[in-house]
Amino acid sequence: MSDGRGEDIVDDILRRRLAAGDPLPPQRTPALDRTSLEAVMHEITTPQAPESGAVDAPRRSRWWLAMPAAAAAAGAVWVGSSLLGGGSASQTPLAVPSPKSTMTISGPAGDPTSMTCLPVSVELIRGAQFAFDATVTAVDGTTYTLAPTTWFKGEPKDVVVLQGIPDGAALIGIPNFVVGGRYLVAGGDGQVGACGASGEYSADLLALYDKAFGS
Repeated sequence: MSDGRGEDIVDDILRRRLAAGDPLPPQRTPALDRTSLEAVMHEITTPQAPESGAVDAPRRSRWWLAMPAAAAAAGAVWVGSSLLGGGSASQTPLAVPSPKSTMTISGPAGDPTSMTCLPVSVELIRGAQFAFDATVTAVDGTTYTLAPTTWFKGEPKDVVVLQGIPDGAALIGIPNFVVGGRYLVAGGDGQVGACGASGEYSADLLALYDKAFGS
């Protein structure tokens, strides 16, 4: 059989604790009977089961705190793979221009003042190893860069570089190459043809080229 005084002491302790946690003044707090006190004690000592679908607040807090670090790590991996050539396969690779094919020729060897020319003819031009129609795109001293548009003979190239035209070249029928000028050029053994085989573009010289190469 329980001691009534002991229960009264417990009741008094509970009332004091409830009063300390109640923001209302003691005079406005209604007295609790034994049934109410037992209900309060039951709620305090009985663990509450989580509601269905409830989210664990501490875990949620930890998740949001971890998200920036995870996102930063994912970003670092993406940046690293991009710098190392990884990433999406749909990325368009940069187009790499193919190198232009070039042929280099020189002026005729020897002193132009000591040379003698025969009249230009179809036979003379036909003996050339290469022949083309080109425009001069650049001049640097005695170096001339030409862009061929038509090849009559020889292996076609994108660019022809003519170097070392000697002084007095006009004496042996080599034209004066200028930027923007159009020329018919024939030659062999890596040298530009002289004696009128090469010259400024004209209908007469073109007719000789057509006959020589069957155009």
